[in-house]
Amino acid sequence: MSAALHRLQGIHGFQKHFVRRLCDRRQLSVADVEKSGFQPKIGLEIHAQLPSKSKLFSRAPVDENAPPNSAVSFFDCGSPGTLPVLNKQCVLLAIKAGLVLNCEVPSRCRFDRKHYFYADMPMGYQITQQDHPIAKNGYFDFYVYDFDKKNSWYEKRLEIERVQLEMDSGKTIHDVNRSLIDLNRAGVALAEIVTGPTLTSAAEAVCFVEQLRLLFIHNRICEGEMHRGNLRVDANVSLTHPDGMNGTRTEIKNINSFRFIQSAIQSEIVRHFKVISSGEEVIKETRGVAFDGSTVSMRDKEVEVDYRMMPEPNLPVLRIRSEWLEDAKKSLSLDIPHLRYIQKFQMNPSLAIHIAKDEKLRRFVDRCLAMEGLTADHLMLWLGELKKVCQNSGKSYPPESDLVADRFAKAICFEATGKITKLVCIDLLRAYVSENERQEVEKLVEAGALWRITSSDEMTKLLEAVFQANAATVAKARGKPESKHKNKLRNALIEKSNKRISVDDAANCVAALLVETVDK
Repeated sequence: MSAALHRLQGIHGFQKHFVRRLCDRRQLSVADVEKSGFQPKIGLEIHAQLPSKSKLFSRAPVDENAPPNSAVSFFDCGSPGTLPVLNKQCVLLAIKAGLVLNCEVPSRCRFDRKHYFYADMPMGYQITQQDHPIAKNGYFDFYVYDFDKKNSWYEKRLEIERVQLEMDSGKTIHDVNRSLIDLNRAGVALAEIVTGPTLTSAAEAVCFVEQLRLLFIHNRICEGEMHRGNLRVDANVSLTHPDGMNGTRTEIKNINSFRFIQSAIQSEIVRHFKVISSGEEVIKETRGVAFDGSTVSMRDKEVEVDYRMMPEPNLPVLRIRSEWLEDAKKSLSLDIPHLRYIQKFQMNPSLAIHIAKDEKLRRFVDRCLAMEGLTADHLMLWLGELKKVCQNSGKSYPPESDLVADRFAKAICFEATGKITKLVCIDLLRAYVSENERQEVEKLVEAGALWRITSSDEMTKLLEAVFQANAATVAKARGKPESKHKNKLRNALIEKSNKRISVDDAANCVAALLVETVDK
């Protein structure tokens, strides 16, 4: 009997029954796994490409648009007799990455050789940092939010075990009958960020990578274009058993999108549970991501690979100079847009991150929030209306014009303070977006006599005229609290006022006058 089955037999009777019942189902979810008492345990390795013009150990250019194998030095392709020359800019960027992750940066670090053979690693080894990384023992605070529940979120601190500087491999392109090698990427500088295995869900993993990416982009440590391979994620997934025993870990390699981080980790959690609950052992292996987001086996790791790690003989121990640290600290920017939205404007984290990810939207929002008196909550309410106006007008959203942003912000400020109605405000947006109106909001409202009517006498006078013109509708509306005829009268009053009476005021005025005329 396998060790996995022994552990299952030790589960409480209810849990064991629950596991067996779930195993009979065709579809399982992560929620089912957690209900059974198993706890996901996830650690990440993030490979961030550093934006240097040349490679880590050679002067070959970094150019993703170059023809295959045209941006390759003799060192990159493993030519005998060539030696590595360390790129100082990459060292400074790696130090910066360590500092923004609250890491210790030791006074010295060392490069090591990690030996393995792949066709896209012609030297037969990778130069990395195994025992003495450039930064270690850090942490990263981030927000975790539920993708389906807008107001459900919490903060989490994740341990950063190490930041190591290493060279990338080349790229292998597989065809039906052959495999092609492109070494343009071989030797490109990477900062590998290794986290502690304390993430407990795919959502936590996605939120961490998402906010780490924003931090790195803001500090120009990495361009963060996942679809271009600037940021790649490896996920280590296991299940902790109900009795507290750690499960076998599998590694999911080269995840290059947030959608696949979510789906691959969830798929792997469920797969582990199915294997364990069937009485089998989870195999320690490396897995890839299929087109549908599930994971597929690439190679097993049951036999521990001996990478024959050794200090890199052609590079001395790297001493980190104090002036490098000081320069890196001075260049840090901790005014991260999404954190500013959350902390200064009390914005929901999911919304703040959504805005921060879109550079055009972020610039537009920042411009609007500079308007005195405008709150973030009110701005968020109106962004949806602005998007509709842009779409209906065939214009891009958000508008790129600073003038439109200023006029939009001023108009919704007027609406928030009750100076104009929502309907008038929407008409103003149409004028600014689709008709290229440039006049200031106050002058436009004044010229059109569009100030909101709040006087009950003025509203009553307009409504009496509406009643006279719609006598049949008035008769039908009397005595029917939810009558559609009341809505017709309300809309007629709004139209009569040129949209200067709000919907609520119009409804209240109609109801009051109907009662008054009945009493008479």
